[in-house]
Amino acid sequence: MPKIVKNALGNFLVICLIFTLVTVWIFSGWPQIWQKPPVPPEVKEVKAAPETLSLYVNTEVSVGVWTTAGTVPYLNAQDQPTNYIYSIGRNSDSGVYGFADTAQTGTINSVYLYIYAYGVASTNFTTYINSTDTGLGPPTSWGWVSVNVSTILTTWDAINAATCYFDRPNTTDNAGVDAAYFYVDYTPAPTLDITAPENVQMPDYTLGGVGYSERNFNADPPALVQVTAEAGFTVTVSSTNLTGGGNTILASDVKLKTDDNPETNPTQIPAANCSGFSEIDEPISDEYSLDSTRTIVTTSSGSGTCDIYPTIKVYISNNLLAAEVTGTLTFTVQ
Repeated sequence: MPKIVKNALGNFLVICLIFTLVTVWIFSGWPQIWQKPPVPPEVKEVKAAPETLSLYVNTEVSVGVWTTAGTVPYLNAQDQPTNYIYSIGRNSDSGVYGFADTAQTGTINSVYLYIYAYGVASTNFTTYINSTDTGLGPPTSWGWVSVNVSTILTTWDAINAATCYFDRPNTTDNAGVDAAYFYVDYTPAPTLDITAPENVQMPDYTLGGVGYSERNFNADPPALVQVTAEAGFTVTVSSTNLTGGGNTILASDVKLKTDDNPETNPTQIPAANCSGFSEIDEPISDEYSLDSTRTIVTTSSGSGTCDIYPTIKVYISNNLLAAEVTGTLTFTVQ
């Protein structure tokens, strides 16, 4: 997913850049303009290694008619006979039990419900998730059994909201449950982040001068744009019009300057500060109008942090009034 960094530009016969960090996640869909080669490359698929998560029962939502031993929530660990629930008569539903929540993100691959239970027969009770019968019954002696509930719990919110209970048929056979948990197999969302200063000021411009103000973000004081990623990435930039004091500077007069060499001015992506990535690519030498989204840098693969120092040039008409003008630069990483 992309992260977007927004900043405000200003000119008081002075142009001032104010960066406000805004983040949005996607991993494709932004145009990649003026790269080498000059046609958009194939969008890279970002993958991380699958991980697993176990979410045990941690609350009794409502009290049931089964007998309880120990302390609430009874089913939070395999510790029978210290804490568990059991039925020795014709009791119907057990209590309703909730599971630990998670703030995890990423792609859910599968969700299984595990219970540690027993019953004289496997039909001594049926396990429900919310109001859905999972068909899971107990083993005939204490042990673990599981059922795939991926079609019931399809999102992280659904997992966090899920509850379970155990429904007894009309039988006098004994049954018990000692522990229950969700086992979630998922693929984490890859790390992708971008940061930039909140305040960056362009050099003062005096009306009647050369007609532009230009700043390399590596100039004193440095204004570092930094990306943290676990795969190859692309950083782009665009601008709004600048307005203020009765003046308007069009976004088409705000330029990104490049020279096809990440190591040198105007725009710099020093290899020493981007060493975790391969094929660091800067657009061919030109001034690119920021009334549309323009690529600053692409990398093909890697992991770590990367320092980026773009050069922004703003063309200024000498017919403007002395005033402060402001606009917005948007930096996007994907």
